[in-house]
Amino acid sequence: MKPPGRAPGAVLPAPDPWFHPFAPYLIPLALALTARVEFARKLGFAAEDAYITFRYAQNWAAGLGPVYNPGEHVLGFSSPLWTAWLALGAFAHVPILAFSRVSGVAFDLAALVVIARVLDRDVGRAPTWAFAIFFALFPLFAANAVLGMETSLCVFLLAAAAAAIFARAPAAGPLLGLFALARPETFAVALVLAWFADGRARLVAGAIAAVGLVALTAYFGSPVPQSVTAKAMTYGVGQRLFALNWIEGLIPAFLQPRWQELFEGQHLFAISVVTLPALIAGLWALGKARGPAFAIALGGLLVLAGYMVLGVPYFGWYYVLPIASWAVAVAAGLPRVVRSPLVWAALAVYVVTDAPFLGTLYIGRNQTEAKLFGDAAGTLLQASGGRGTVFLEPIGHVGWVTGLRVIDEVGLVSPDVPRMRTRGPGWYADVVRTRRPDYLVVRPALIDQNRSLAGVAPFRSFAERNEVFADYEPLGPAPTSQDALLVLARRAAGAAPAPAPADSTARPAAPIRP
Repeated sequence: MKPPGRAPGAVLPAPDPWFHPFAPYLIPLALALTARVEFARKLGFAAEDAYITFRYAQNWAAGLGPVYNPGEHVLGFSSPLWTAWLALGAFAHVPILAFSRVSGVAFDLAALVVIARVLDRDVGRAPTWAFAIFFALFPLFAANAVLGMETSLCVFLLAAAAAAIFARAPAAGPLLGLFALARPETFAVALVLAWFADGRARLVAGAIAAVGLVALTAYFGSPVPQSVTAKAMTYGVGQRLFALNWIEGLIPAFLQPRWQELFEGQHLFAISVVTLPALIAGLWALGKARGPAFAIALGGLLVLAGYMVLGVPYFGWYYVLPIASWAVAVAAGLPRVVRSPLVWAALAVYVVTDAPFLGTLYIGRNQTEAKLFGDAAGTLLQASGGRGTVFLEPIGHVGWVTGLRVIDEVGLVSPDVPRMRTRGPGWYADVVRTRRPDYLVVRPALIDQNRSLAGVAPFRSFAERNEVFADYEPLGPAPTSQDALLVLARRAAGAAPAPAPADSTARPAAPIRP
C-alpha cells in the first residue's frame, strides 16, 4: 500500500489558503482553541514560577523598574522579552494573568498556522494534519499556553523566524533578534538559525540582541539571568551529565530499570515504537530539503540535547519547545515509516483519548500548588498587611499575593543566599541572623530533619536550629504533611522564646552532617 502523503522529491502544489475547509488549519485551530479555553477554565492559577515574572512586570509597569524587590537590581526572570511584554499589558491596566493567557493562546494558534503552512508546503498534507492535531490537543502545549510562562512565545518565534529566514522576508532579522531574547536557550538556538539567514537578517538580529544584552548588563550588571546561576548552584546543573530522563519517553527502550520519570514521557513512550523511526526518517528528509521545517525541528531538538548533556533538572515548561520540534520531525517522517491507514487511525485515537487523561496531571498540579502556596500566602498577607520581609522557597505565589520583600532560599532574587550556602552547613541560620526576616515560611522537613538543599545542611547542629526558631512563633494552622508550609513570625521584643521543637530532646546538640 502506498504511504499517506506525497512521495519524497515530488513537486508540491502551493498550500491551500488557511481558511480552506479541507486545509489542515481551521479544524486544528478550533480544537486548539477549545483545548486551551478548557484548561484556562480548569486551571485557576498560573504556574508557580510565572508569578515571579508577573511581579517583575507589575513593578516595571508601576515605574519601579524591572525589579522583584524595589531597589534590588537582580535579574531573576529567564525571559526578558516575555517580561517586557507582560509589563506592557500591566501598564495598560489589563489583569496580568488574563493578559498572559490571551497572549499565550494567540501565540500558540499563530505557531500552529506557521508550522502547518511550512509542513504543508515542504512535506505534504498527511504530515501536516498529524502535527496540527497533536499540537492542538497534547496537554503539554494546551496547558502551558495558559499557565503564564513564555513557552508559547518561544515556539511561535522559532517557527516565525525560521519561516521568515527561508522566505528571505524583511521580518527575518527582527524575529530572529527577538527570539534570541526570549530565553537563554533560545539565544543559543538563534545562533544556529543565523547560519541559515542572509547577511541583512543577521545584522538586524545581531543589533536587536546586542541592544537587549547591553541594556540587561547596564541595569543588572550581567545579561545572564540569576535564575540560571541560582538553579545551577542549587540543583547541580552541569554536575551530573547525561540526564536521560529527558529522552526516556521518546525511545522504545528502558534506559534504566524503572518507568520513565517524566509524566509526559510516560505518555509519549506508548507510541515511541513508531515515533522514533519517524523522527529519524523525518530529520533525514527535512535535512535533505533544508527548508524552514528542518530549522524548526533542529532548533528544539538541540535544546533537548543540551538539557540532557548538561543534566538540567526537569521543569514542566522546559519541555514545550523541544517536544514541539520533536513533533515537527516525527510528523515529517510518519509517511515514510507508516504505510497502513490502520496505524494512522490508531495514532489518532491514542492522541485524542490520551489528552484528557494526561490533562489531569496539570489540573492536579495546579490545584496542589494553589492549596499549598495559597494558604501560606493568605496567612502571611493577613498577618503582615503586605509589610515586612519573608525568607522562603518557592517565592512565586507567596511573593505575588503578599507583596512582601522576599529573600529566597534558592537565590533567584537573592544572590547572597547561594553564596552563603557555598560556605557549608549553617547557611540558613546565617541568612536569618544576617537579614533578620520578619517571617519565615518553611517545610516541616527543614525543622525535623535538617534536610539539605544543594547538599548543604541548613543548620550546623540541632542547638543552632533551636536557637534560630526560638525567635519565631507559628502563624495559622499546623502543617498536615511534609509538603505543607509552616508560616512563622518574628516574636516581638521581650516576648518569651518559643519552646524547642518536640523532637529536639532526643537529638544531640552536636554538629549535623550534611
